[in-house]
Amino acid sequence: EREALASIEAFDAPVFDLARQFRGADCVAVAAPFWDLSFPAALRIYIEHISVCGLCYHYEADGCRGDCGAARLAYLTSGGDVEKPDSLGVLTWKQLSAMFGIPRFDHVFAGGLDLDPEKAPEIMAAACGRARELGRAF
Repeated sequence: EREALASIEAFDAPVFDLARQFRGADCVAVAAPFWDLSFPAALRIYIEHISVCGLCYHYEADGCRGDCGAARLAYLTSGGDVEKPDSLGVLTWKQLSAMFGIPRFDHVFAGGLDLDPEKAPEIMAAACGRARELGRAF
């Protein structure tokens, strides 16, 4: 049904509510824990709801072009291990930002929470500080 509605550009249908909300955002903040090498499945379902060709992005002869108005997207996450440069959650949201035409991507990773639980409050405080700094620019 969703694809049928999209094919006739009936983007006012309720199934596109989240995509319309996402497209109209000035800035986007996404927060989720690092979960099984990525993020929780519920967030993946959200991505499927906002990834609507013809509404949040479209294709031209030379590739994909984003149609979202947000100036930036920040991804906030936490995990028991240290941050890896190829974190799937971070890479996914960085690539989605580009696909949706959002020019600036930032992320904060509160990592190492399980390596030394006594340092968890300090790690979280530092990550919250970085998130607050990002928030001031939003």
